[in-house]
Amino acid sequence: MIRLKSGLLAVTLLFATSVRAEFVYPQFPEQGSALSDWVLPGWKAANQASGDLNKDGRDDIALILEREEPVSHPHGCGKEPENSQAAPRILMVLLALPQGGYRLSALETNLVLRADEGGIFGDPLDGLFVERGSLVLHHYGGSAWRWFQTYRFRHQDGGWFLIGFTDGWRHSVSRLNTEYDYNPLTGKLKITATDEKGRPGCYSCLPGESCPARGSCEKGKRQATREVTWLKTTKKPLVPLDKTYCRFLSDKILPVGPRW
Repeated sequence: MIRLKSGLLAVTLLFATSVRAEFVYPQFPEQGSALSDWVLPGWKAANQASGDLNKDGRDDIALILEREEPVSHPHGCGKEPENSQAAPRILMVLLALPQGGYRLSALETNLVLRADEGGIFGDPLDGLFVERGSLVLHHYGGSAWRWFQTYRFRHQDGGWFLIGFTDGWRHSVSRLNTEYDYNPLTGKLKITATDEKGRPGCYSCLPGESCPARGSCEKGKRQATREVTWLKTTKKPLVPLDKTYCRFLSDKILPVGPRW
């Protein structure tokens, strides 16, 4: 009987420990007097940029927080997202207040890739910038095949929206290169595609287009007649910052079909 009770106690403690160990993101203040108010114990500022992001003449702060210790945590969208084993990262925007200090304007826990998501190349986080009043996040990774993503967000109508997105890949030895640069504000899509010899290559067709396999291009892709192709697409509602990552996984944000 004593052994049974001990066993039950051990199981109970193990269950309680596993529940306590489940990772949750901390609560951050809505307002603060300095950046240090948001860099909580156990976290560090992995990257930051400053500039006027809401056109009020004051410098705001864009910040990527990273947990000091790695932890298994859900990373992705849907009911059963895959877990990441690296340190969690948070994208945060702090807008300067007229009386001094800052207010929390945006917080996103999925968009910034973790240090273990860049492939052989290593940590894919390649920079956070403020350019022409917009917030720009850049990722870069891979091995012989290098891939890259650039997100551009702007503060408007009381929120943060994706106003530019670049997604592409290139071979580090040959001249094979494919890049999609999409402007959600205009619906214009700039496609750069070259083959191994630097000649115009194949690029993905827009949804609904009939693109049978032809020449060196597989089904669903079209042969470019020049290195850079411009397409006009149907404009869609702008994607909010906090929905961008899930949209990238589900429909690639870009108005083109699968490209891999």
